[in-house]
Amino acid sequence: MKKIVFLLLLIISYNAMGQIDSALSHDYIMPSNLESYEVLMPLIIDTNLTGDLVPESDLTRRLFFIHGLGGNAASWTVASDACWNPDLNVSGFPRNCFVSRPEYVNSVTGNLNTAAYDVREQIRRISAMDDMNYGINPGRAILFGHSQGSLVGRAILHLDGDPLGPYPYFGRGYGGYVSIAGPLGGAKILNNRNLIVDMAEDACNRLSLGPTGDLWWLQPILQIFQKKESIPNTCNLVSQTVLPMFFSDYYDNITNDYVVGAPYLDLIKEDTNYSFYKNLPKLAAYAVEPSNNILWRTANWLIHDPNDEPPFQANEDFQFYNEVIKPTYNTYLANYEEHANNVENCENLLACPLFWFTLIGPAVTYICMQEEIEKRDNWYAGVSWFNNANIQWEVIIGGRELRIDALDNGVGSLFSSPLFANDQLVQSALANVAQNLQVPRSTFTTSTATWLLHTNDGIITAESAIDLDAPTHSPVLIFGDFLEGNPPSAGSSHMQVRNDSGLNTFLQNLFDGTFGSFFKTNRIYH
Repeated sequence: MKKIVFLLLLIISYNAMGQIDSALSHDYIMPSNLESYEVLMPLIIDTNLTGDLVPESDLTRRLFFIHGLGGNAASWTVASDACWNPDLNVSGFPRNCFVSRPEYVNSVTGNLNTAAYDVREQIRRISAMDDMNYGINPGRAILFGHSQGSLVGRAILHLDGDPLGPYPYFGRGYGGYVSIAGPLGGAKILNNRNLIVDMAEDACNRLSLGPTGDLWWLQPILQIFQKKESIPNTCNLVSQTVLPMFFSDYYDNITNDYVVGAPYLDLIKEDTNYSFYKNLPKLAAYAVEPSNNILWRTANWLIHDPNDEPPFQANEDFQFYNEVIKPTYNTYLANYEEHANNVENCENLLACPLFWFTLIGPAVTYICMQEEIEKRDNWYAGVSWFNNANIQWEVIIGGRELRIDALDNGVGSLFSSPLFANDQLVQSALANVAQNLQVPRSTFTTSTATWLLHTNDGIITAESAIDLDAPTHSPVLIFGDFLEGNPPSAGSSHMQVRNDSGLNTFLQNLFDGTFGSFFKTNRIYH
């Protein structure tokens, strides 16, 4: 995911004109739409279930942090270190624990069970040492998984579900499980991998038009190389050949196990037949990112590693937006408005009867106007791409669906096909739905269309992140701090959640026993 967004934004940065200055405000690059949010209101299931073991919070325990797609052990560095390292001086920490960050980077060509097997072997080796060398009870260890790592952890539970084993003498090597922003119900973005490629190609095509059209000295060269064909062909080469190679991580076989609708996701639901799985203390935590500029705010932590910030301080997610996106958008908008004004001036001249006393003036003006129209439209192609980019992204990740209610015949449906390269989004959707349902186009009007936004973290929907079978506590919302002086920006995006204030609050509540006494882990005072 990080590489995909990085190259997409590289295209944007490359096409920016002029100096990029920091924006003074967070103006939203998204048209106003009629929207309704799906709000999750979970109820507590059981805060006191302790499983087979009675926790002893004054004793040391082991925490295993499992990384996500394209990551490695370093992905959890800062937050996991805060759990044990007193030198970091983080309020509420350290806790009485040891920390490990197992990897499975060499197992992604297999499936989730393959990766889970490798991680489980690492866990068992560490658990044996804990038992023999430190007297730590391996049954008190907790598995933490982020994103794909949550599913690797879930697959470990699946492998260990059979009560007949075989298991080491100390047991399974863990006693609790916590999923953080995990696509437990599947990741729609993986179903739509091809649409990310389409979005990148669309960005390349539309953002290239304005800059190349205004470079007068480049026109003869572009004419020689057939400008109108060379740019689309280059963009197609990038999106269809370079992108899939560059983003091979996201086509690894392991990801096929958690596309939405994958058979493996149905298979692990059967684990509720095992008493071990049902009684294991476990919960799912999900993150929420506000819809405004969600692509750019999510991308901020795909470009800037949250681990570059001090513990739990990856909270300001407008840096990339301010430094690159908004200035670039303003450049496109300013150029569009300039050429639009030039077109208007030409039209005013041609509308003046006195201007037609000579034929040369009108002829030259008309020719210039046609050039200005082309330049205006070229820059507007970039403006409209920016205006619709967040909508396109939400559709790709499954966070946005267009609800169509046909008032005349009572037909209602959810329409979630991507609406790329189209400035009249609702009209296009209505036409497609009318065609699919074989209903006359006149049946639908724009007043019957509303966007349905599914709560999400910029990558994974909350519905997927909370889809944990037989949890011992209701889903927990991880929500970062509101930053004074900014528009509503409180929230945690998919990558940000590994090291922001929301994670700090969540971990402290977890270790204080708020989500179940099994997880209670005492603080060490120095």
